[in-house]
Amino acid sequence: MFRAIRKLTTQKTPFIAGLVVAFVLVTGGAGLAVHKVSAGDCDNNAIIHCGFSSPRSFISDVQNNSDEVGHHDLKAIYAHQFASGQFLSSSMYDDFAAHAVAGTAYKNGNIVVDGKVVARNVSSIGRLESYQGSNPQTYPNVGGHTYYGNTNARAFASDGLPVYVLFDSQGTMQFAVLKSCGNPEFGTVVKTSANCNALQKTPVAGQLNTYTFTASGNVAGNAKITKYVYNFGDGTATVTTTNGSTPVKHTYTKAGNFTASVTEYASVPGNDNLKLPVISMCTKQVVVTIPFYLCSSLTPVTVDKSKFSYRFIAKASNGNGAVFVSTDYNFGDGHMQTVKTTDGKTTTADHVYTKAGTYNLTALLHFTLNGKSVTALHTCTASVFPTQPPASTCKPGVPVGSPECAPPCTEGSSTPPESPECTPPVLPNTGAGNVIAIFAAVVVGAFIVYRQMLFRRHKAAFVAAQQGTSALPLADPLSETPLAGTPLAPKRRSFRRKRPF
Repeated sequence: MFRAIRKLTTQKTPFIAGLVVAFVLVTGGAGLAVHKVSAGDCDNNAIIHCGFSSPRSFISDVQNNSDEVGHHDLKAIYAHQFASGQFLSSSMYDDFAAHAVAGTAYKNGNIVVDGKVVARNVSSIGRLESYQGSNPQTYPNVGGHTYYGNTNARAFASDGLPVYVLFDSQGTMQFAVLKSCGNPEFGTVVKTSANCNALQKTPVAGQLNTYTFTASGNVAGNAKITKYVYNFGDGTATVTTTNGSTPVKHTYTKAGNFTASVTEYASVPGNDNLKLPVISMCTKQVVVTIPFYLCSSLTPVTVDKSKFSYRFIAKASNGNGAVFVSTDYNFGDGHMQTVKTTDGKTTTADHVYTKAGTYNLTALLHFTLNGKSVTALHTCTASVFPTQPPASTCKPGVPVGSPECAPPCTEGSSTPPESPECTPPVLPNTGAGNVIAIFAAVVVGAFIVYRQMLFRRHKAAFVAAQQGTSALPLADPLSETPLAGTPLAPKRRSFRRKRPF
């Protein structure tokens, strides 16, 4: 306890003690505050006579602004900053009542909470100068009054006293008060803080849309980061670790733009589970594109129906990193063929079936993705139906080669054509000789027609001459040269070249 606890004289002690005992017996303790601590400092140096029992009872006294022994200065004392940033304003009352933490103020000048030093070089104040030890400090005009204080090393008689401490949101001491007397404590606080520093995202080689995440935080004073909670932004469950440098791997399975983040929690004085705010440095944007690779179609094309020849075209649909490589064709007749693509989109295979039938064929497409071979999940299918070409017929329903197609034995003969005794009639020869004969007959006929027309013309001219109606004299119209000797006689042409002289 304080050095200044007064020593009562041995002569007066029995008398005073008797009066106190008699008062208690008569009154039953009426008028004593039940929240006072029996071991409290019940002297005139105490800011709150006999101290308080809990943070909530302390705030009750402060709000009443009374120490119950005639002092009404509590609000002014606790609102005064005896050291920078250390005070208790009315806006902090509820926070202190709910969150003040018990600790110990030591004679060496430290205040310790949960094993952590939260302040050093601590002093306290009281109402009497004589209670402060050697070389006390004076604090005039605090709410209109003067108070006195000194370091714990000079003011404390015991090694340590219980204290209640209120911390800010980051774990730095804001206000401290001794439980036994209500005297405020102040000194050099340990600046404590914690915040998220960064979130790192690293792609995993060879694994599409897969990343590892690590995180780091900044801590000061008594703060210690206790866990890291990763949220990948795609609706999947969060992942919690206690070491930010341990990689956490995650694969995105759907396309979209996602925001990955990490929430860090820290242990600080007054709060073992302090949630640190997420800042932009602790988020990462993740753009996810899902590769696709499949067979979109398999098309059969007839090359030669009579020879059962077909061409098959397989078309791929792929993107976002998937590259089309080749197709495995199964023609449905026990034969297979692998064809590599030349344009990155299609492959073509030719195949000839050996017989008619129904054939169901498949095409299995292969791709590469991030350097690895992958295969389309589904195959394309198609069917072809090669058939025998229809046989030629000599008449409806009768194929060529049938006995019914043989020519009759002779005209009007009853001998069947298939009989060995039947001699088929000789068909006219329609070769080159017949063509020439036909051409000659046409020429001769044309000449005869021309001679007949010429004769009629000459005869008409002769009759005109006899009747005197001819414009020119004519020779005998029946002669070979009816115009001979007349101006209309045809001139003989000479094939000899005329000389120029």
